[in-house]
Amino acid sequence: MPTVANKHSEVRRIFYPRFDGGLNLSASPETIAINELRDALNVEVSQVTGKLKVRGGLVWHNRFSLDSGDNVKEIIPIQGSEDFLMLSEQNKLYHYRNGVIYDTNIKFSPKIGNISAAMWEDSILLAYGVSLLQVTINGDTYDYASSGPKNSRYVFVRNGRVGVVDGDNTIRFSAIGDCDSWEDDPDDDSTGKFIDIGYKDGMKITALCPLSKDLIIFKSSPTAPDNGKIWRLIGDYPDWQVVEAVQDTGTYNYKTVKIVGNDVFYITASGLATLSTVMEYGDVKMNWADRKVAKALTALITSSAQLWHVTSKSQLWVTPSEKDNLVWIFDYGLRIWTYFEFPKLPKYVLCVKNNVFVFIDNDIYELNDYCYQDEMKDAETQTIKARIVLGILSAGLQILVKSAYASYEVNTTSKAELVIGKFRMPLKYRGSGDFIYDDYDVAYEDDDTLIEANNIMTARQRCLVKGWTLSPEIKISGGGFELSTLGFETVEV
Repeated sequence: MPTVANKHSEVRRIFYPRFDGGLNLSASPETIAINELRDALNVEVSQVTGKLKVRGGLVWHNRFSLDSGDNVKEIIPIQGSEDFLMLSEQNKLYHYRNGVIYDTNIKFSPKIGNISAAMWEDSILLAYGVSLLQVTINGDTYDYASSGPKNSRYVFVRNGRVGVVDGDNTIRFSAIGDCDSWEDDPDDDSTGKFIDIGYKDGMKITALCPLSKDLIIFKSSPTAPDNGKIWRLIGDYPDWQVVEAVQDTGTYNYKTVKIVGNDVFYITASGLATLSTVMEYGDVKMNWADRKVAKALTALITSSAQLWHVTSKSQLWVTPSEKDNLVWIFDYGLRIWTYFEFPKLPKYVLCVKNNVFVFIDNDIYELNDYCYQDEMKDAETQTIKARIVLGILSAGLQILVKSAYASYEVNTTSKAELVIGKFRMPLKYRGSGDFIYDDYDVAYEDDDTLIEANNIMTARQRCLVKGWTLSPEIKISGGGFELSTLGFETVEV
């Protein structure tokens, strides 16, 4: 509930000093905290000011030049690099390197599985379910050769060895410092090694990732991740040990797992979960990151869900399915949720040198905080529509709202208004005051100033709005809006 100032017994002054609690869809509108929201469309908490702001707009960056009829199928990040690969629907491989898109002239067979990539010295290792390729870059030329087990499904580099998932249960490691040597010599600890995870348990390895000094392995049926298990591979050969960490949980695939510091976030059928290291015991602990939005989010999750790490904003982006344009935003620094809606659902989101790239169709867009609309390629520019809805002002009471106050920042091209019941108060740009011929405010209520301090603008207006379930709402058209505070003067009736 909002806090109340008891200056007068008849008048209740309700003040909202911040909005950094994010969405709370699990509690009733009467009971959510003062800084929590019932709706938060196309807004996020600014990393600079800590205030609630409208997201940046999309600016066209580049386009993949593909053969007629071919389209982007998958974006493949490269472990250990800020570059990335793109696989087309015709199974052709392209490489984004230093802002330029190169055709590698590598084409896979239609039978390939999901592709993963990792840097090995100056080359790129690719695992695609059929083989392991080592790709060497010589200027604009890409040379490649097969290396490693034929059934390599996932590739990673760990402590000087190349590791791959081989089949449903096995993880294989190359010899130390040699990605072409995989034979196991029991008398030589530096040669290739392998280990089985949950041998013949009826599940398959769906994902793995490092956590602290361990390797976390997810095993489940891809159609029922909640019935899976999470294993830990502790240490290195010959002193490694396999330990069962968590039961009755799992994830869909490699696209639904991300590492954030010493935590692993993953999507399961029941929502967004996290594994954290417990330093005192050297153990891992499972928690849920989505309890305030769990019911709404889990209702949308399918096996096509994806999880993206936007490091420059300290955010995880969740697309629950391919059926709508909603992207759920988790700020893991503040542990709060909002959500974005783009003109089309992104195929992938990648952070490269603090630039946020959003992939839509065959185009690459940059999310730009200084752009206030979505500038779509070969389509009309679209205005960003944002919405902020707070909790109910007074639970179980009929009240009369006598006045409203807001402090905010807005640019000249955006429009915003505070709505409560039938009352509307414009939150407009007042950088140099209104011109006389265009100023319709009543004189004694006109708070326009000649010079604004710190670019913070204010609006206050008298009103008479009566109701039992009054809930303040901010409607915004266009970016560049940032909400600082809200206040209301009310009386019980």
